[in-house]
Amino acid sequence: MAAALMALRSEGRIAAHSAGSTASDAIDPAVTHVMAELDVDMGEAYAKPLSDEVLQAADIVVTMGRSVGHVEIPDESRHIDWRVGDPTGAEIDEVRVVRDDIDRRVQALVSALLDRPR
Repeated sequence: MAAALMALRSEGRIAAHSAGSTASDAIDPAVTHVMAELDVDMGEAYAKPLSDEVLQAADIVVTMGRSVGHVEIPDESRHIDWRVGDPTGAEIDEVRVVRDDIDRRVQALVSALLDRPR
């Protein structure tokens, strides 16, 4: 959700990639549904495996709670940890709560990144 919301809210000006320690080729149907409510198509989305190469290429690494396991963040990368709920398997209203929480955080990050002086 965060990567898709980053693309939406930054109007494609910020590249974001989804990766996880438990990568899957399927998106929870409730997540697909609540994202479609924002006109975001999750049809091609999936979490890619988290690798050293992905982390090394990132300027900013956003983790969704450290409970997913230990992640070695490169010293050169800025790390942000968002403690958010897990939408997988949740009721649709809870998935909306998680989406809206992530969306608020994404919008704040987009604003901070795009409004800062070069």
